[in-house]
Amino acid sequence: MGARSMANVPALLIMLMATLQPAATSMGQDAFRKSAGDRGFRAMDAGRYETAEALFLSAIKAGNRNGSEDAATVHSLRGLGLVRLHQGRNAEAIDLLQQAVQMAIRSEGPTTKLTADAIHDLASAQAAAANYETAEELYLKSRDLRRELLGPGHPDVAASLNNLALLSRAQGNYEEARLLYEEAFNITGRALGPDHAESAAVLNNLAGCCWALGQYDDAEAFVARAIGIRRGIYGEEHPLVAACMSQQARIQRARGDYENAERAYRTVLQIDLKYFGGEHPETALQRRALALVAAIEGRDEEAAVLLQQSLAVLRRQPRGDGSVDLRPMTRRGLELADEERFSEAEAALSTAWRISEQHYGPDAPETLRLLRLTADAIGAQGRSEERLVLRTWAEAGYGPQRTLNVARQPQNPEPSPSR
Repeated sequence: MGARSMANVPALLIMLMATLQPAATSMGQDAFRKSAGDRGFRAMDAGRYETAEALFLSAIKAGNRNGSEDAATVHSLRGLGLVRLHQGRNAEAIDLLQQAVQMAIRSEGPTTKLTADAIHDLASAQAAAANYETAEELYLKSRDLRRELLGPGHPDVAASLNNLALLSRAQGNYEEARLLYEEAFNITGRALGPDHAESAAVLNNLAGCCWALGQYDDAEAFVARAIGIRRGIYGEEHPLVAACMSQQARIQRARGDYENAERAYRTVLQIDLKYFGGEHPETALQRRALALVAAIEGRDEEAAVLLQQSLAVLRRQPRGDGSVDLRPMTRRGLELADEERFSEAEAALSTAWRISEQHYGPDAPETLRLLRLTADAIGAQGRSEERLVLRTWAEAGYGPQRTLNVARQPQNPEPSPSR
């Protein structure tokens, strides 16, 4: 090779490097976005929501700089939407997950697994906002896509069934919900094993459904299995373990076992304070549950402090748009009370109470009305002290007394021997 040819080598290398550099940079950013999204989901699974939020945001920002509309960006949009859902910021979650669905359709197509997953997440956000008709339509669409793409025995199909059951439960259809949960658990158990995290999630939900039906032996057995599985996977102190323990405490409360319920609520509160902090609505709800038990046991001063701490947080939470229609759930609760199915009435009315609290605030007249209705359904099951505390909170603590003939039960019914 002559001197002239040798002189051209550096120039050729520079040209080649200039050509390859944008592609290498793009490949590096794509790898970063995918890695950040995957790490975000792992952090969320571990209960580290702030870390997950930061990772999802960094991945989304990197995608926005590139103008990238691909699976990695959809993945992180879904993750951030689910974090917002965990934080109780439902409107933001819906907006993010709608973006994820639209981007999945544009980038991958309308009949892909990515699109089915994004639709499923959006359905969950709509359900959390009590937009049940929209949520059901989306869950069914996701379930049908997953069955077509993955087969009827796939765990993702079970997840759709599980959430359809949650929707049935949220509308007071507890027997239908139990059947859906059992179908979901059968699929999950066969596909992943009975001790898998997804199996524990279905078991915990099944326990809640059995609580609503007054099937307390089944409820306690299911939630105990769920706690054992989650402790084996996540350890003793994890928000998912706490969620099961809170469920267990509610079942114990329904049986009048306030001592064990209090012990469980105290453990749950410590876990929630560690992971969510004192300003999170979940922490506030645990404080209120603990205040209820303390009041039942006559520790009025402690109960008052816990209640006010709880209400201070709940009053600061962002409200819904005021369009939520609580009449169907309230009507369902009253129908169940008229049929003397008081455990189901309690579940329906307490759900409506919580939704009203989220949308209108804890002091709103509709919230107070539903609190009284819930209290009376509780009293009809023989838990007269619990009823008295809740009625006192509503009437003396939050507003003027209202006379409501709810469940047509005596003021101090005798406890049922079967419970």
